[in-house]
Amino acid sequence: MRHGLNLRPSGRGARQGKNQTVQVNAKRKLGPIFLNYQVNDGRTHVRTTKEWRGGERYGKGYDRYYHRMRGQITGTKPGDTVKVWFSSLGKKSGSFTYKVHDDIGGKVLVLAAEDVTGLTPAQEGTEAKYAGAYAQALQAAGYSSDVYDMDKMGRKAPHPLGVLSHYKAVIWETGDDIIPRARCSRRARASPPRTPSTWGSARRA
Repeated sequence: MRHGLNLRPSGRGARQGKNQTVQVNAKRKLGPIFLNYQVNDGRTHVRTTKEWRGGERYGKGYDRYYHRMRGQITGTKPGDTVKVWFSSLGKKSGSFTYKVHDDIGGKVLVLAAEDVTGLTPAQEGTEAKYAGAYAQALQAAGYSSDVYDMDKMGRKAPHPLGVLSHYKAVIWETGDDIIPRARCSRRARASPPRTPSTWGSARRA
């Protein structure tokens, strides 16, 4: 890793928050790292960053040459397009652009992974069919919610910082999809799935 990239930003795609944390993997020897961003091609905002101390897979003796630096983007609204890059004295990262999603502000995320645009089984339409029913059930139970429809998002998983970090809990529903996407643990196989009628771990909106 000594001869790798100086600054490597993390994350593209949609974001769920008006205030958004963004991250870069940076060489320690670069010194202070700055977050730069533009909203809708407006003026450039420059913010300082802080080192991220958490995580199970990064740090604890493995971050001698690199560290994860995070900064906060503020003042955006649904529909805004934000361009992001990082810099230090004499170095500049590549940029990435994201759009602030129009469905934000809920306490619970309905992650609709129905794969209606996939091949098995053959389904009609281009977006989730059951996400609305989950949102209605959550509303009846006293919880506000947003929907992340993987089919509408190009079948891309939600980013941990850009999407998942904004919610108290996530309901993952797969609709009529019959293809298992990942191996589950023995404990998970033995436990019944959680549904909106039984879910109740988040705080009320």
